[in-house]
Amino acid sequence: MDSHPEHCVEPKDRPKHFRDVDEFARGVFNGAGCMFVEDRLLSGDAILLKRELVDRIGVLDLRFFGYFGDIDYGMRAHLAGFKLVCAKGAWLFHEGSGHVKQEMAQQALTVDQARDRRMALVEVAYREFREKWQLDELPAQWNAGSSIPSLDFVELARAHGANVPLKYEFPVQTLDDLEII
Repeated sequence: MDSHPEHCVEPKDRPKHFRDVDEFARGVFNGAGCMFVEDRLLSGDAILLKRELVDRIGVLDLRFFGYFGDIDYGMRAHLAGFKLVCAKGAWLFHEGSGHVKQEMAQQALTVDQARDRRMALVEVAYREFREKWQLDELPAQWNAGSSIPSLDFVELARAHGANVPLKYEFPVQTLDDLEII
């Protein structure tokens, strides 16, 4: 998980087939069962949400495309009195940078070009996040070497949450644009 290296459980060998993934995932579950730990930071790599949470705080804020939306959502969840937990018996195979690799193939980009595009998205999202939460104490720019995961987002939410709407709902125009199949 991007923001939680303490939750990473890596197989000894890279899975080659679905049966390898299934076998490893079952082994993780057999070892950890339904154990969970509380987290202070939401990583949106794979999440389950209670309906009660969505009713209370809405959905992920659309201004954060791909980055910082999960952190924002977790901060709002904390302010609404919910806890974030990691199910230790759950495991999924997440090959990182999948969208970057796909973009490279589709647009004939170099690794450096793809990384620069990704970092530009991160930077825009960070600025939006910093502005929304009025986090003037954080650096004006985010960079790959920053200590963002080590920040206490619960404390930041408590300190700055009075000026942030707790509930975010899809804008009407966005709802109209969605296709229901």
